[in-house]
Amino acid sequence: MSKMLFHSPLKYALLSLSLLCSTHLLAQEHAITPEMEAELREEFKKHSFPEIKKMLREQSDSLKKYQDFGSMRISSSSSTSQEIEHIDKFMPLSAIEINNKYHEYLNNLSFSRSITGDLSSIITDYRSYYLPQLIERYDDYNYPNNELKITSITFTDGTTVAVNDSDTEAKGTFNGTKRIASISMTASYTLPLLPKQLHFNHGDKSIQEQIELVQMSGHEVELKLPESVHQNILHVEGLDSSGLALKPLGSSSYSNDNYYVALLHTFTDRALQQIESHQIKDKEALLQFFINNYPSQEQAHKTHPPSFIATYQFQGEVSAINLFMRPESKREIYSFQLTQSLQRYFNGMISAQDKTGKKYGLISEQGEWIIAPGYSRLEHAVGDYYYAAEAHKSVNDASVHLLEKNEKRLKPQPFAFTEYKPEPKQDKYIDITKENDRHRIIGLLNIQTHQIILPVKYYGIDITENFFGAYNVNNKKFDRNYEIYNSHDLRLILKGTFDQVTFDGNNIITQYTTRTIEPLKGNTPYYAIENDKYYLYQHYDIYDVNGKKLNDSHYYQLDSFSGFGKDGLMPVTDANGKRYYINRNGKNAGLDVSKFETIYPFSNGLAAVKGIKNEYGYINTSGKVVIPLIYRSAEMFQGGSAKVEKGGSSLLINADNQIIHTFTDSLSSYTNRQDSDKATYTQYNGATYNEKGQEVVKKDQE
Repeated sequence: MSKMLFHSPLKYALLSLSLLCSTHLLAQEHAITPEMEAELREEFKKHSFPEIKKMLREQSDSLKKYQDFGSMRISSSSSTSQEIEHIDKFMPLSAIEINNKYHEYLNNLSFSRSITGDLSSIITDYRSYYLPQLIERYDDYNYPNNELKITSITFTDGTTVAVNDSDTEAKGTFNGTKRIASISMTASYTLPLLPKQLHFNHGDKSIQEQIELVQMSGHEVELKLPESVHQNILHVEGLDSSGLALKPLGSSSYSNDNYYVALLHTFTDRALQQIESHQIKDKEALLQFFINNYPSQEQAHKTHPPSFIATYQFQGEVSAINLFMRPESKREIYSFQLTQSLQRYFNGMISAQDKTGKKYGLISEQGEWIIAPGYSRLEHAVGDYYYAAEAHKSVNDASVHLLEKNEKRLKPQPFAFTEYKPEPKQDKYIDITKENDRHRIIGLLNIQTHQIILPVKYYGIDITENFFGAYNVNNKKFDRNYEIYNSHDLRLILKGTFDQVTFDGNNIITQYTTRTIEPLKGNTPYYAIENDKYYLYQHYDIYDVNGKKLNDSHYYQLDSFSGFGKDGLMPVTDANGKRYYINRNGKNAGLDVSKFETIYPFSNGLAAVKGIKNEYGYINTSGKVVIPLIYRSAEMFQGGSAKVEKGGSSLLINADNQIIHTFTDSLSSYTNRQDSDKATYTQYNGATYNEKGQEVVKKDQE
């Protein structure tokens, strides 16, 4: 009932039924106190006697409707699904489990720090809303928020400082600019103890913990209990006749105070009857009737306490329920240290602001300014290089500066980086460009020696252990003008126009196209015709580490431009159409492969070969056939096995020609990499296998 009703009975007549049902009256010994009588008189002054009579009649009708409503059984809507769905049984949270997960999360937090003048601000990546998400159903307990506070800071020199103004989200400030070794923290959170479990069977008439089973019918369970007890229920688990847990579909609850509503209805009707019989003729008489007869809610509740009904529905017929009461809890305090910083010191320094917070400089691990605050932007790029914008410039005007630590200065550089956060190649080389020509022409910088290795004039630069291949593109001819340098002494060792250049260990392999009007002399069957006019020939040449050409005449074919591989042998086709293997010195390796129609690259010591009858096998690096030519196709050996086809089946064989796996479905994709130690083979049904024939991805997980 409404507190407003109790303090002023006439106001009750002005309230809607929804307000009547929303709250309860305060408990009092007498229904009308002197203070309430004074308030009631004020209310009576505002209305005429006929108006009050009309309001009482309207309220009598409303009370009657509420009585009819309260006598009805309220339940959730019935489920129309006939399916039964089971779930795992409810397992109360374990305090040990929560502790372990919380500790794991807290111990893996990181912190970041910003410096402004002599003041440091520190924050962690802790988020208060994340901790409850670690533990399923933890939110059901409605515990107070978890708290995390920073208590002290320990610097790398071993000194400490207290953090007195840390908030509960692990943020705080302290005086000090030295490098932090660790931060000490205290976490406070709540752990549940073991909850009390109640059990009700179908037809059970016992009352447990003031909870009464009203009915258990079909998929629905109805309980009668005090509202305070209902609020203390943690979980209700429905069980079928086999004791399996049923999926919950929902719940509802309502409070029934019909006895007191009936008293109010009787009181209102008596007042109306006495008005109609002229026993009450005016407002003063009606007021006295209110004062003398208004029913006491407290007395009504003593003899007829309001009932509270809770209903639960499940996906299946319920035979019993397990009811878990909200357990007692304890507040846990956990102290720990964090050592992982989200911010890194570069060159023993970190960016910091002056007291105004407007200028940046670099401060050492000892807390001393190495680069005085004088920049609107200052952040590390790579190595000894920084992005810096002077204080009078916009932060968008930052350019590359070199740190000269001994001189305590930043020196502007005449170039920009092609990437915002450049990743050094071979730990020391970075592509550079001009400020006004970003990502178009590039050069090469050694960030260890600060030497510009190649000037900013190239379209692209390829870097290997032995070579720098710098090139520009001829957009009309679609070829590249290369300058190739020895990476050890920076000598220009080769220059030319090529379609493609490949660096293979100590060798350079070049490819370019020759266009002729007349066919070249000799046995050169490998060409294409362009516009019914030109003969196009692909020419391949091999060079050593000094740029010396190793072949006397061009090669006209290389197998997929594969390279020598770790076996140091590569199949080539010369101008006469002859196929053979060469070594890294550009010489014929002397393997007798004349009886084969096609030869393929070596991979892990074996090379596939094709006979004149279109059957495949494998040879070793001496040219000896070690796996007979009995297969319809053959791929490279990867990790000790190779894919072959025979009789309509795809197989994996080892170097001894033993079948280690037969694929049950056609392959949709597979790897075929020279000298690889690993391989994957994926069937159309989604199953994926490795080089050992072991299934690594099941088809239902694809």
